[in-house]
Amino acid sequence: MKEKVLMSLCIGLLFINFNIHAQELWGMTWNGGGTSGDKGVIFSFDLSTNTYTNKLLFDGINTGRKPMGGLLLATNGNLYGMTFYGGTADKGVLFKFDPTSNILTKLIDFDGTNGAFPEGSLFQATDGNLYGLTIGGGVSNKGVMFKYNLTTDSFTKLVTFDGTNGAFPKGSLFQASNGLLYGTTNKGGAQDYGVIFSYDISTNTYQAIKTFDGLTSGGYPNAGLMQASNGKLYGLTSSDVGTAIEILYEYNTSTNLFSKKAEFTGLNGATPTGDLIEVSGKLYGLTFAGGTSQGGTLFQYDLTTGVLTKEIDFTLNGMDGYYPSGTLTHASNGKIYGTASQGGQNQYGSFNDSGVIFNYDPATNTYTNLYNFDGSFSGAGHGPLGNMIEVVIPETITINDTNFEQALIDLEFDSNGLNGNILKTDAERVVSLDVSNPLTNPLLPNVGVKISDLTGIEGFINLQTLNSSGNSLTSVNLSHNTLLTSLDASLNALTGIDVSHNTALQILKINTNSMVNLDISLNTQLQNLDVSNNTLERVNLKNNHNTSMTTFDIRNNPSLSCIMVDDVAYSNANWLNKDTAANYNLNCDDTWTVYMPEAGLLSNLLGISGLDLNTDGFITLAEAAAFTGTLDLSGLGITDPTGLEAFTGITQLNISGNNISDLSSLINSSVIVVSSKTNGNLSFKTRNFNGLTSLNASYNNLTSLDVSAMASLIDLDVSHNLLTNLNIRNGNNLNLINLNALSNNSLSCIQADDIVLGFIPLGWQVDNTATFSANCSATLSVDVSKLYSLIKIYPNPASEKLNLIMPQSIIPNKIQLFNSIGLLIKQFKSSQKELNLKSLATGLYVLKIWTNKGNINQKIIKE
Repeated sequence: MKEKVLMSLCIGLLFINFNIHAQELWGMTWNGGGTSGDKGVIFSFDLSTNTYTNKLLFDGINTGRKPMGGLLLATNGNLYGMTFYGGTADKGVLFKFDPTSNILTKLIDFDGTNGAFPEGSLFQATDGNLYGLTIGGGVSNKGVMFKYNLTTDSFTKLVTFDGTNGAFPKGSLFQASNGLLYGTTNKGGAQDYGVIFSYDISTNTYQAIKTFDGLTSGGYPNAGLMQASNGKLYGLTSSDVGTAIEILYEYNTSTNLFSKKAEFTGLNGATPTGDLIEVSGKLYGLTFAGGTSQGGTLFQYDLTTGVLTKEIDFTLNGMDGYYPSGTLTHASNGKIYGTASQGGQNQYGSFNDSGVIFNYDPATNTYTNLYNFDGSFSGAGHGPLGNMIEVVIPETITINDTNFEQALIDLEFDSNGLNGNILKTDAERVVSLDVSNPLTNPLLPNVGVKISDLTGIEGFINLQTLNSSGNSLTSVNLSHNTLLTSLDASLNALTGIDVSHNTALQILKINTNSMVNLDISLNTQLQNLDVSNNTLERVNLKNNHNTSMTTFDIRNNPSLSCIMVDDVAYSNANWLNKDTAANYNLNCDDTWTVYMPEAGLLSNLLGISGLDLNTDGFITLAEAAAFTGTLDLSGLGITDPTGLEAFTGITQLNISGNNISDLSSLINSSVIVVSSKTNGNLSFKTRNFNGLTSLNASYNNLTSLDVSAMASLIDLDVSHNLLTNLNIRNGNNLNLINLNALSNNSLSCIQADDIVLGFIPLGWQVDNTATFSANCSATLSVDVSKLYSLIKIYPNPASEKLNLIMPQSIIPNKIQLFNSIGLLIKQFKSSQKELNLKSLATGLYVLKIWTNKGNINQKIIKE
């Protein structure tokens, strides 16, 4: 028989349960990886698509070769396993495999002294250490038991098997509810039929607790044990190397009683392989041989009735696999999965013996061959001997800055090493984070350079205290850190910071930066504010809780003339730490004019009676906000409506008969661009909008329009445009009395609320070629208005660079930057997450991003 069968056909392996959101099995094969010399592979198998993927080809010395066991997913998110051969002594290795990067790291070379030729899998005990067995090595060359410490990366040989205490352990260890590890040896003991042993990890005590006799208790166990729901241990014996009877047995750890529960006679199976698993009060396992067709069996043992039943016969030389091996896996979908080491529909050598992946449904007693290993395909794995485990690759958060990640490692928050990410679970455990002054901070001994990028901080959703002072940060996104109560970002190079999502903030220190704008109007809990030594031009401190702010410093901001507050008298009396030129006011909007790049728009607005209240030839922010009612700008030849978003009090807008091609800034923009009366510098103000009930944008050049954010609309006229996309799905379509979308010849689908799809309101007029749908396109499954909240663009204003953050489901296709008159200035790679603006002149720009979910336009201010 082939080498793989001679080594061992029945292997005790490990099954691990996980709560997962993606069904994928990972395992290893004894053969395959043709380009590496048929040394075996690590593979994954997607249960939703039945897709097989090679993850690694074993090469011999560097990674090991010929694995017999399965993989272990440790608590740190890495996979661990062993190979039977390979390494510097060709006696096997212990390795770590990162499932996110597919990088294997050899940790231990087995050399004989520390063990040799491991057949089983590793087990992680409650102390966090890995435990395992080798069939050879040690003083007597009869195997060892060892421990590997993941924290210290240290290997310790715990037990040397000498025959008396057991010999040649082939299976895996497991930890019972009493805290002890249990395992078996294939030989040794008083009668050389093997033993059951226990190991106390707290006292390092080994004990052989049962000696097999070859007769009533069977012998030569190749597998390990498992603990059933009744608290008792169960295992299997085999006679592949002798004449002992083959049985399924029970061991009671409370009474130390051993009992035979069932016997394998050949017809119901022979040569049991792997460990047992429990599903709904029944144990399931495999035999390598026997059965009606002599190709092995899948059996069931009922814990209540004590009856063993053969469920599946594998047919020798069968196309659905035969000679099953390893331990079955009970997956989260309720089905049982396993591998057959030979058979299947793909040929290897002169036999169809590449093996298969199968499942068994215990509810219907149905066997299905899911995948045929292909020994003829170069690099593919075949001949699986071990078990598979259901794996979800741990969700990670990208950390761009190596120094930031090293700081997280120094602080013992990042458990998966310096690899460009942190486990999501690790990040969510952090409540307080201090990465300040890395050059002198004793808590950060391995960080030799200041941190310049905190990308990834958004994943620290439970963070309450953050100190990032004394670094080189130019921007930071804290929109997801909603529990923050204290933030110290002083002594950096920040040009702006958005704390509108951090409403729990009590302490905010951002002194000694390059801040231009600050708005804390939503930070009602703030008690301590220090923004001294910046370049502030616009400050809104009006949060209706100014009296709670007892510590305050806004000195050394020479360009700051107006500070918006709750109460001028209170601020003058209590907030003394300000520059003489800066004054407290209830409203600073009169010091800022609405930025309108199109001169024609401004001149037409100035002609509207009652709008330019102070007749200074400008539309101030306050004047625009104060204007209510109807704004009629029809037939004026307007091409750029930028600035109209400042009119937050209007209810009716008529911009028909113009040359407008884009209304996204009017409808979806969250900011208003403003210009300082003092020095002309551009800034922005947070905008709350929309209250429009009527919008007439007919006779323009619109190609796409999304009004899903305008829930108050009663009348909408977008007729006579060039629309190809129209989204009116605003959750309030029943109140949209009039809709006119006629004469848009390329508009075939209009996205609307579910409630109107069965009957179209009488006041809605569309072309005969247009239909209504809840989702006009699968690729546009995200409302365009929602993209503005999903795609993060910061800082804004920006001096050197812009950062883009978006979910993995949103894939950018094109990123372009236009100037204020619509000329293309710069095109970026669609994969770029950092956009360089250094070469640009100061002013207003529009960043356009095309994605698989829709397109957005965002105004950008370059300082």
